[in-house]
Amino acid sequence: MTELMKIIHLQKYYDLNSGITDINIHISKGTIHGFLGLNGSGKTTTMKIIMGLLKRDGGSIEYNNLPYEPSSIKDRANIGFATDLPYFPPYLTGNEILILYGRIRRISKSEITKESLNLLKLVNLEESRNKKIGKYSRGMLSRLGIAVSLIGDPDMIILDEPTAGLDPVSSSTVRNLLVEMKKNEKTVLLSSHLLGEVQDMCQNVTIIHKGKTLMEGSIKDIMMNSNNTYSYIAEFNNLPPKMLLEIKGLKGIDEVNVIDEKNNSIKLKTSMDIDIRADIARIALKNGVIMLSCTQDELSLEKVFLKLISD
Repeated sequence: MTELMKIIHLQKYYDLNSGITDINIHISKGTIHGFLGLNGSGKTTTMKIIMGLLKRDGGSIEYNNLPYEPSSIKDRANIGFATDLPYFPPYLTGNEILILYGRIRRISKSEITKESLNLLKLVNLEESRNKKIGKYSRGMLSRLGIAVSLIGDPDMIILDEPTAGLDPVSSSTVRNLLVEMKKNEKTVLLSSHLLGEVQDMCQNVTIIHKGKTLMEGSIKDIMMNSNNTYSYIAEFNNLPPKMLLEIKGLKGIDEVNVIDEKNNSIKLKTSMDIDIRADIARIALKNGVIMLSCTQDELSLEKVFLKLISD
């Protein structure tokens, strides 16, 4: 994939013990790139530096293989930004907000008037375009913020917790918007604490902790290289000791524990990315036992993340 933005050794110091010291991010064109970290890890600082709201103390940023200067209106016009809970004057309507921000971005009145209607339709706010912002719900405000970030048709969008605090319907609407952006070849940098959401939607991810990048790459590669164990839970109609010994002797099995003697259930762990269910069924059959079920405890981005920040 072609790289759109590259951030190398980004630094920002607030005092001797806080800020960011070594943030590295590589964002490919046309992807949704997850940006993960605990509160205070440096995500918001990084995003503000990209948008020119903070000045970096070190490091470099490139956009389309050219130096990127956040203070440049021309450079920044390529990137849209939406905060987790945007604030807009409550006495203006949704349509007036888009026109106002479009004019700020130096788009002609006729162009932004037409574009605002298209954007409101995209974020499912067309029917509320003349409603005062003060009467918008949190979900509507979030979607309006995304619409504002899309003014001027930027190539890249930065979204900071776009589904935080939203109800399931509003969250689904925002996720559908992200999918639509990707279809339209937009590049999205998505900061979120909802790791399941990131795992489902993002192709690549950057994980930061205490101002430094811990890991970066495709979600698939990160899951494979995280040194996690793979777990299975198997249930049988009987649990003879001889069969347990044979299962423990299988290649790649690191641990076997009985978790429910009454239901004849065991939990198996392996560090190898192999499907061991056929071998377990074979051993059960050999011992005259029926394997009733055997399910894999799937790896999740959340487990990988928690392991990384605890090491």
